[in-house]
Amino acid sequence: EGDKTVASNTASIGDKIEYVVSSKVPDMSNYEKYYFILNDTMSKGLTFNNDVNITIGDKTLGADDYTVTFVVDKDNKTTAIKIVFKDFIRYKDKKGADIKVTYSATLNQDADITSTGNINEVRLVYSNNPNITPKGDDEPGENDNVTGETPKSEVKTYTTGLKLTKIDGKTKETLTGAKFEIKGDGVKVVLINKKVYKASENGTFYMLKDGTY
Repeated sequence: EGDKTVASNTASIGDKIEYVVSSKVPDMSNYEKYYFILNDTMSKGLTFNNDVNITIGDKTLGADDYTVTFVVDKDNKTTAIKIVFKDFIRYKDKKGADIKVTYSATLNQDADITSTGNINEVRLVYSNNPNITPKGDDEPGENDNVTGETPKSEVKTYTTGLKLTKIDGKTKETLTGAKFEIKGDGVKVVLINKKVYKASENGTFYMLKDGTY
């Protein structure tokens, strides 16, 4: 949030959420091959932007140094992301160097507006048995028992909804179909009409911070 890395933040629908995964190059002195894989799961309120960037030490890796795959579950709408480092053993001489993986998501119309928040969690799969020669290249092969997995690291983005009912000033009866907007300095103007986006004949549009679509 801003220039700080935090365990949770707040955002509005349509905002970009940036994530940072930090690690270190491990001691690979006894290995001939080493696996280093990030598995990320984003809740349905987060849309992955597929904008991964990775640095090891002071070097930015090229797109051919790793692979990124992601799948959106058609039922629960969660996104499973896998980042696989290619030929990770090549960084053997960089033991202890910082590994920094950055990517982002956009808070979408399925965002959770409760105290549960919109969760993003990541686990690292890594080699843990130098005594077995694995079959796979950049990922474990079938029946390879050579990796371990870290506990999940979880961050949350919170957002909220505002339910408004417009009533007649005299009769106090609800004004059916009334539409209005809220304005104010520093307030993000959003039109709410049961959904957090407005559809038009030209497609689906999100209201921007300046009130336009």
